[in-house]
Amino acid sequence: MRARARMLLVLVFVLGLTAVPSAALGAAPPRVSSRQGLTIVTMRLGISAGDAIQTVERGTDRRALERILPELTLASGELGVRIDSVSVGRGFWSEGNGEVGSENDLDMVVTGLRENILALGATLGQRWGQSSVLAWELTIEGEMATATLPLPGGTAPLNEAVFEALAKELTDGGHIKYAGPESLVFVAHTGDDSDDQFRVRMAQAKGVLDGAGIATTALVFGQAEMTVLNKENYQQYIDGAVRGKAA
Repeated sequence: MRARARMLLVLVFVLGLTAVPSAALGAAPPRVSSRQGLTIVTMRLGISAGDAIQTVERGTDRRALERILPELTLASGELGVRIDSVSVGRGFWSEGNGEVGSENDLDMVVTGLRENILALGATLGQRWGQSSVLAWELTIEGEMATATLPLPGGTAPLNEAVFEALAKELTDGGHIKYAGPESLVFVAHTGDDSDDQFRVRMAQAKGVLDGAGIATTALVFGQAEMTVLNKENYQQYIDGAVRGKAA
C-alpha cells in the first residue's frame, strides 16, 4: 500500500512531537456527527487542477480561484460539501534518480458527508484530467502516519535552495501551503521505513527550515485513512454520492 501511495504522490504531493489531528489538517477540528447513519467528516484532498494553476501565483486564495476554477463552487454546491479552505500550494516528490519534481497543486480541506467528499474529489479529478486524487481523513485508527509543520512566519524566505534541501529530507513527497501566518508543510508517511524513522526524518526537515531562518512551531503528528481516487474508480465514487435531503 505504501509503495503504491508513494508513486501516486508524484501527481500531487508536509511537520515539537505532539499528536493533534486537527492541526494536521490545517483547519478547525473535524466535526463528526451521524445523520441518518451517515457521517460528516473533515478531509484533506491531495489534488491538482493541472495546467489551469501552473502559472498562478502560489498562495492565490479562494476568491480568485473560484474565477479560475468555477468547478469548485459548482461541485461543492451540488454535493453539499463545504470547502473550509482552498488555495494554490506546491506539491513535490523525489524522482527515481534522486531529482526533486514539483508542481502547483491545491491546498484543499473540506467538510461534509464522507461519501460526498469522495465524490467531490472524483468529480474534480475527472474534470481536471487528473490520473489520481488522494483523500486523507484523520482518525485515531488510521494506518497511515501524517505530519504537519506550521510556518507562522510565512514562506517568503523559502527560496529554491532551501526547498531543494527540504525535499531531499522528505522522501515521501509533500505539500506546502502558502498562506502567510497559516502556511504549513504537510506529509503523509507513504515510505517503507517505520513510523519512528518517519518522525526522525520530519524532525530533520524541521531543522532544515529552522537553520534557514524560516520560523516553525512544533511538529504535529496524526494518523489517517487514505483513499485513492483514480481514473478507474472516479465514476464509482461519483455514483456513491448521497443526494437530496440526506446530503
